[in-house]
Amino acid sequence: MPTEPSSVASLRDALTAESLARRFHETYEALAPNFGYETREESRKPWADVPPNNRALMVAVADVLLDEMEVERDD
Repeated sequence: MPTEPSSVASLRDALTAESLARRFHETYEALAPNFGYETREESRKPWADVPPNNRALMVAVADVLLDEMEVERDD
């Protein structure tokens, strides 16, 4: 059985907001067709080629989520 990290802070140490956003983007793009969804042409590209504003938004969302998970874990 997989073990849960002792804290989200350790997850935060191992996973940056940018790496989470990149992995989410890559996984989302890979899985979307399995759900009958076609993603927008401008975002349907490798992470390095995603427009900077889109990339910055995804990193900001990942950063907020990591912060929220840390707070939830501390409760």
